[in-house]
Amino acid sequence: MVNQLYGIKIAILVGDFMFAQSSWYFTNLENLEVIKLISQVIKDFASGEIKQASSLFDYDVKLEDYLLKSYYKIASLIAASTKGATIFSGADPSVTEQMYEYGKNLGLSVQAVDDILDFTQSAKQLGKPVGNDLAKGNLTASVIFTLENEPKLRDII
Repeated sequence: MVNQLYGIKIAILVGDFMFAQSSWYFTNLENLEVIKLISQVIKDFASGEIKQASSLFDYDVKLEDYLLKSYYKIASLIAASTKGATIFSGADPSVTEQMYEYGKNLGLSVQAVDDILDFTQSAKQLGKPVGNDLAKGNLTASVIFTLENEPKLRDII
């Protein structure tokens, strides 16, 4: 919504501000383990952006690479959030690791659903342009699977 009202530059700045503000609040919680988790998420976000930028229009990208990028860009945050919640609740370390794995898989699932919706829903239903990833050269799981099964489509894309 912010990008539609004010443009992408303002939307990015608002996101950066919100991220910085939330980081400040996390440091005040005085839990080093959670601070490390959030710091890792920041690093993962940057790695995901680099990975994505370096694989634009790469028709040979493998699903494993795509999943790693997706982990960096969304699943890392959800995994850290679920683990952080269990740390604050005083749960057993084995439970915190299980929750991390749950969050990781949930994040990857969210990305997979988003990829599918990009081809099956209208812009009105999604509230964003459809096919935007493909137009920008970001090959999603749907496209990767299609290219693996129909390599001749590379000439069309």
